Order: sequence, then structure tokens, then C-alpha cells
Amino acid sequence: DPIARESTRIRAVAAYDPQSSYDIFSWDPLFMEAYGVRPTDDPKFQPRVTAFYGTTSFQALKTDPAILAMRKDLDMPSKMDRSDPEMWLASNQTDLKPSNVLHNPVHIKRLAETAQSKGIKVNAQVPLLPLSMGSTESLRDFFLRTLK
Repeated sequence: DPIARESTRIRAVAAYDPQSSYDIFSWDPLFMEAYGVRPTDDPKFQPRVTAFYGTTSFQALKTDPAILAMRKDLDMPSKMDRSDPEMWLASNQTDLKPSNVLHNPVHIKRLAETAQSKGIKVNAQVPLLPLSMGSTESLRDFFLRTLK
């Protein structure tokens, strides 16, 4: 069967303005370094974080063993390893705002630096930071090269 011989392994990763992790507490150091704020300290953001994890207690996010295990499982950078495919990351943001926690370019910085430290080839372009790693090729060219 020719289909059974096809690999399901991911050959390339590309994203515009992604989150660096779904462990939202891991965002605090990123935003503290860039802006001097912790998103999880924001009383307006806390209900959204609590709802995201499917609980009603913000304190449980820091103490409940099941939620702590879920947060660990949702931390994508901790799962990166040398065997992961090449990455292409970019931001089309026009303004760096600490209030834009969901799609802030500092997430790309964390992803790119973590991937690079683990030996994963990274192409990351974020002029606002400024951050430039690897190729400056377009998303189209990246896909044409990596998916042929």
C-alpha cells in the first residue's frame, strides 16, 4: 500500500504571531523582561486564564496537582528536541504593547531561542524586537523548500 509507506512526520513548522506555550504562567518571565509586567498578575486577565484551564479558582492553577501536570504538558518549548523540523516564525505586529499578551512578538523570541538552543534550525524575523535568525525567506519560499 503506497499510502502506508508515507511518513506522517512533520517536515516543517511555520507560524505568524504564535503563543510560546499554553502554560500561561511561563509567559510571566517573558513579559517581565520585555515590559516589567506579569500577565498573570493582571486581575482582568486572571478570569480568562482560569477559564482556559477549565477551573473556577485562580489559586488552583498554582497548587492543584492535576492542573500543574496539565500546565507542564502544555509547555511546548519543553518538548522541543534536536529531531524537530526546521521552524519559520514571523510577526506582522506593528506595535509592541504589553497588553497584547496573546500574540505578542516576545513569544517568538522564546520559541526561536529555545529551538536554537536545542539544535533546531530556526528562521525568525521580528523587526520590532529586533530579532533576526536564519533565513529571511518568505513563508511561501520556506514551504516550497522544506515540503518538496
